[in-house]
Amino acid sequence: MSLDERVADHARERFAKHVLAAAQESGLAQVWYDPARYAIAYQRVAGERPAWLDLERPFGDFGDTSGPARQRRILQLVVSMVNAPAPPQSWDEARAQLRPIVQSASFALTAPAGAAMLTRPALPHLAQYVVIELASGPLYVTREQVASWGVGEADVFAQAWANLGAATPVHMALAPSGRRPLRFVDHDDPYFATRLLLPGRLAALAGWVSGRPVAFLPDRSTIILSPDNPDSLARVYEVAGAEYAEANWPLSPQGYTLDDNGAILPYSAPVGHPVSPRVRAAAALLSATEYATQGRLLETRPDLIGSDVVLGAVNVVHTQDQGVRTVTSWAGSPRELLPTAEYLMVRSPEEDEVVIVPWRVATEALDLVPIDGLKPPRYVVRSRPTAETWERLRPIALDSKPAYVPKHGDRGPA
Repeated sequence: MSLDERVADHARERFAKHVLAAAQESGLAQVWYDPARYAIAYQRVAGERPAWLDLERPFGDFGDTSGPARQRRILQLVVSMVNAPAPPQSWDEARAQLRPIVQSASFALTAPAGAAMLTRPALPHLAQYVVIELASGPLYVTREQVASWGVGEADVFAQAWANLGAATPVHMALAPSGRRPLRFVDHDDPYFATRLLLPGRLAALAGWVSGRPVAFLPDRSTIILSPDNPDSLARVYEVAGAEYAEANWPLSPQGYTLDDNGAILPYSAPVGHPVSPRVRAAAALLSATEYATQGRLLETRPDLIGSDVVLGAVNVVHTQDQGVRTVTSWAGSPRELLPTAEYLMVRSPEEDEVVIVPWRVATEALDLVPIDGLKPPRYVVRSRPTAETWERLRPIALDSKPAYVPKHGDRGPA
C-alpha cells in the first residue's frame, strides 16, 4: 500500500470514529461501527432491528472539511439518524420501499451474528440483496423480517425488482450518439449498476454498439458498454480492471453479455480470440479478490466457522501458454477451509511429492465437504488422500509463477 493510500485509509477511519463518537452521545440505545461495510449500525430503541448509515457518501461530501464546519455536518448527520422514521414493521408498510441491490456474495457476512440477510445468487461471486429505502439510509432485509411479514422470499425479490423497474430513468433507453464503448456513471444512485440486471435492459442497449453487447460493472455506480470486437474489449477490460481495484464499492472486473434466451452471463471469448487472456485474467482477479474479502470477514465470524481454522487463498498464476489460472493448495490439515479454484495443489501421503490437479479431479478423488451457507463456497477435506486416491490424482504440469497472491483485504494487484 502506497503512502497516499495509507493516508486516505487513515482519513476514512478517523471520519468514521468521529461519527461514531457523536452517535454514541446522542441517546441512541445502541450504536456500533462495521469497518467492512464502512457503515454505522444503530438502534433507537433496545431490541428493534438495527438501521444502517453508510458513510461513503457523507465522507465524500464533507470528509475533507475540518473544524466547526465538519463538526456541524456530523451533528446534522447524527440528528437525521435519531429523528429518522421507524423502519416498517409489516409487509404493507415495507413493500413500496423495497429495492434490490447487487453486491459481493461475501457481503452477507457483514450481518451481525444471528442475523441472515435475504440474498440469492445474481452472477458468479455476486448476489442479490433487498433493502428498505429509508431517509437515514438503506436497511438490509433479513430472512427473519420476511418471516415476520408472512410472505415468501420470492415475493419480496419480485416486489423489489418491480419497484426498481418502475423507478428506472428512461434516458438509458434513448438512442445513442455513436457506436463505440459507452460509459454511464451515477455516483448518487446506489442501484445504478443493479439496473442493468432488470429484464430486457441489456438487450435494449444492444443497438447502441455494433455486434454483441458486452457490459462491465466495475463498481455500483458505473456501467461500461462495449461492442464485441477485440480492440474495444481490450481497452475496456483494462479500464474495468483498474476501476474495480480502486473502487470503494467494487462489483466485478468481468464483462457480461446475453445468452440466446436473453439472460445475462459472464462474457466468454472463443478459443484463440485476442482478448481471451484478458477474459480469463478478469475472472481470476474476481475470484481471488472475493475469496480474500471473504477470508477477512470470516476471521471476525467464529460463530460461522469456529476458531483456529486455516482459510485457504486463491492464487493467480501464469502458465506456459501465457494463460491465467487460479490455484489453491491443501497442506493436509483438517482445519483448512479450501476455496474453489481451477486447480488444487496436493501433497502426497508420504509428503515427498506435490502435484497440481484440476479441481474436478480433486472433487472426485478427495472427500470434500462444503461448509453450509458460505458464498463463495469453501470445503473441508475430511481425510488425507490414501495411496489409492493418490494414484487417481493425475498431475497436470503447470509452469506456474505466481502473478498475484492476495492478502486478506486486498482488492487486486497494485
